[in-house]
Amino acid sequence: MTKKNEGRLFPLFLAVGDASIVYAGFWLMLSIGEPMEAIQVDVANQLILMVSAGSILFFYLFDCYSDYRRKQFQPLFYSLIFAISAFTFFLFITTLWSETLFTNNVLLFTKACVTQVFLLSAFRYGAYFVAQQSLGKTRIVIITKNNESLMQLKKKFSNHSSGKFVVTDFLINESGDQLKKHILKNEAVVVDSSIKNELRNNVIQLCSEHNREILIVPELYDFYIQTAHIQQIDDMMVFSIAPAKQSNLQKGAKRVFDVVGALLLLLVSSPIILALCILIPLTSKGPAFYRQERIGLNGKPYAMYKFRSMKLHAEKETGPVLAGDNDPRISKIGHFIRATRLDELAQLVNVIRGEMSIVGPRPERDYFIQQFIKQVPDYNVRLSVKPGITGLAQVFGKYATSVEDKLRYDLMYIRDSSLMLDLKILLQTIRVVLQKNQAQGVVAHHKPSQNVQQLNALKFKMGNK
Repeated sequence: MTKKNEGRLFPLFLAVGDASIVYAGFWLMLSIGEPMEAIQVDVANQLILMVSAGSILFFYLFDCYSDYRRKQFQPLFYSLIFAISAFTFFLFITTLWSETLFTNNVLLFTKACVTQVFLLSAFRYGAYFVAQQSLGKTRIVIITKNNESLMQLKKKFSNHSSGKFVVTDFLINESGDQLKKHILKNEAVVVDSSIKNELRNNVIQLCSEHNREILIVPELYDFYIQTAHIQQIDDMMVFSIAPAKQSNLQKGAKRVFDVVGALLLLLVSSPIILALCILIPLTSKGPAFYRQERIGLNGKPYAMYKFRSMKLHAEKETGPVLAGDNDPRISKIGHFIRATRLDELAQLVNVIRGEMSIVGPRPERDYFIQQFIKQVPDYNVRLSVKPGITGLAQVFGKYATSVEDKLRYDLMYIRDSSLMLDLKILLQTIRVVLQKNQAQGVVAHHKPSQNVQQLNALKFKMGNK
């Protein structure tokens, strides 16, 4: 069986396993209770079968079926816990108004949920272990254009998922026999987005000929190709790339999703909002809220609301500066507020006013946008949709993730935007809130001299292999 077929069948295997465990968890708890009559057993079996099949939707929404051979288990475990918890809560709410075996049976739901968490965790960890072992460690060669890009890529691949990649070689704008030699020595090739198309095409051809995996850092046009449809013009095949524009119906549906979602979130989080309104002024001089101008849809500025996590007038002396690790401007309670993303709750008001969406690229200040455009000319593409409280870059990236990497996630969202994707991102944001490393501030970049020293050390290390 090919790796491609394995990748397709593995999620199906997980879905069947999840539904089976949910089914077994309910029956295990029912078997402990009072004996049921035959007709009750038959009715209960039909109900549990239907409920167990429905649980797959919750696992899907929490991204439990993505390819995780190169992922860490911790975020997968968080997703699993939230999926089964949300599923249990949904079942409990829906059975309050129905006459079934589960009606008002809080104890049964609690026992079943705990049992399912243990069984699912064991099953998923076993599947994760097998997937990790089947893939093993991948020897890679990095192809990039300069030393700085090399060090950044080496750091990311070396640190990812407990050393699943082993960087054995690197090439800087290399081609010809030397390129082929290094490709043959390794199992996969990493191609930086800075590489020219001619060299990139050469690498793809060589990897295809010699059965090597290619890991390409995408450019802007790659996202357009990803969503292209194949059409036939006479006897010629072409890629058809439609504009990334939503229809009026899609815009209306998203607006309804935003308003209803914002009102529900305001209702659920009202005790937290009340607590923040009291605690922030008590622990730091100044009001609980502050307004800051951000750039929204089509470059239009608006006033964005946030709960204050920094000291009053924090930028009076420094000017606009991105928050960093151990930033002295952050207040005592501000560290907690930022780590749990509670400062963003105030933006639900912006959503109701129509200035923001619940899901979309994060809004930025014009000062930083002008700087980012100098680094990444395609940055303005983000302004073609409403900014959001959370987004794809916030779920899969970190606060300190580079502008280029965040832009790639934002572009993917813009091209693939849908209500189902919005719901998945919103639910997965809950998991992100619990991961402290994703809220870390911007870390200062290494100086050129430091990069040179690291590069020389890397060359020496590889030369001795």
